[in-house]
Amino acid sequence: MNRAFNKFISFPWYPLLFGIYFNLALFSGNIWQAELEVVFRPMVISLISCLSLVIFFRFFTPDWHKAAFCAGILTILFFTYGHVYMIIKPLTVFNLILGRHRYLLLVWFMVAGVAVIYTTRKRGDFKNHTLVINMISLALQVYPIYTIGTHFFAVRDASSSYSQPIQDLDVGESQQLPDIYFIILDSYARSDLLKEEYGYDNTSFLNNLKEVGFYIADCGTSNYMWTNLSISSVLNMEYLQVNPVYLSTENKDAITEELLKNSLVRNTVESLGYKTVAFATGFPFNEIDDADIYMEPPYQMEIAREFDALLVHTTLLKVFQDYGLIHVNQTATARYRDRTLFALNKLGELAKMGGPKFVYMHIIAPHPPFVFGGNGESVDPFEFVIAESAYTPLAFSKGYIDQVKFISGRISSSIRELIRNSPVPPVIVIQGDHGPWFQDGENNFRILSAYYFPEHQDVLYPSISQINTFRIILSTYLNADYPPLEDISYRSLYGNKYEFSLQPISCENAK
Repeated sequence: MNRAFNKFISFPWYPLLFGIYFNLALFSGNIWQAELEVVFRPMVISLISCLSLVIFFRFFTPDWHKAAFCAGILTILFFTYGHVYMIIKPLTVFNLILGRHRYLLLVWFMVAGVAVIYTTRKRGDFKNHTLVINMISLALQVYPIYTIGTHFFAVRDASSSYSQPIQDLDVGESQQLPDIYFIILDSYARSDLLKEEYGYDNTSFLNNLKEVGFYIADCGTSNYMWTNLSISSVLNMEYLQVNPVYLSTENKDAITEELLKNSLVRNTVESLGYKTVAFATGFPFNEIDDADIYMEPPYQMEIAREFDALLVHTTLLKVFQDYGLIHVNQTATARYRDRTLFALNKLGELAKMGGPKFVYMHIIAPHPPFVFGGNGESVDPFEFVIAESAYTPLAFSKGYIDQVKFISGRISSSIRELIRNSPVPPVIVIQGDHGPWFQDGENNFRILSAYYFPEHQDVLYPSISQINTFRIILSTYLNADYPPLEDISYRSLYGNKYEFSLQPISCENAK
């Protein structure tokens, strides 16, 4: 038995383990933006490809160990190409731009050629190296597997430990409960910020909303500068720093996801007979996928998902994508467009659905990726990535404003239809969740804040922040008792989102 075990661990498995590692590592680094299932298909393809490489080189080498070494080198080169390219892309030496495929490909081919020639021509075998490399490749799996495992255990534990008391509300049998719509336009900035920083005037959009009865908070702000913090706090009507559920859980990412999906607002309205309606966003951490009605488009193109596009972006396949030989980005773009258009098309029809209902609609626009032109036309993104570093400020500004134009026009028409079709005047909130990229200071918090509060606009005020949104809704329309809190904004850095500092907010636009 020992002999069989020693033979097993000494066999060169490491090219396959490298293939597994690079997929798991990429997924673990983006675990809040994807479901676990998205990693399985590329992992299987990687395993088949690595095995094929080993078999291929076996025809040119005297043993499996040399074949595996050649395959392992090529596997590493394949999966690291995109990462290296993005690092050197902005670098120049004597006015020579290093970040060009022609230069990096030359280096990669030279390294691959030297490695293969050295391995195939060297006398002796590589058996003595195999056990060490096997152990290294196994050790590499530990961190991504640990990260993935702790994530899912943390989410499970957060769900099992979640408990927030809800108020016992008496709305009366004769009271007609209004539908409540919470519409997040991700990263949609306040009108003054759009004018100052982007030279864009969205007054016509705001006037369209005012014409049908919306109140626009001229100095509206978010309380946090990251999506999971903003939405989890607003749906629980409390600052995270004093929320007992948040404070009692060490894994803050997991608990903010749970607070968002199983919020105090949701539990409160469901206790009154509301149905929860939610839409797919493409980001698991902010999808209420266990809603009474969960809506997503019937995807027609399953050739590639967003994770596949990210994988292409980080591997040697990036060359083929950039030269238009493969079209993974286009497929991922289509999925983003499908989700957004599906939600916008359904919005006006929701009023016909029996109520009362609480609708959570998070539209990933005008936030990148930029997949809509100003008139809604399809945009072919050269880079389908959701990372600030992928954009120059100029490229970001153009893409961002184009999506602001598009989403503003579509929301205006859908909202009119929604109000027209509603048998009971609904309550509607349209908000950004934080400011746009490339902004500093309070600009990170200056967001669109539009409220449709039939017969109760008097409870609103220009400097209202997100934290008071549902405190006012539940108190005004459902007889709850949630006094408004002080409007405060907290900033934090991406690498340490849960270390907060006060952000002073001016209110020059308040009237």
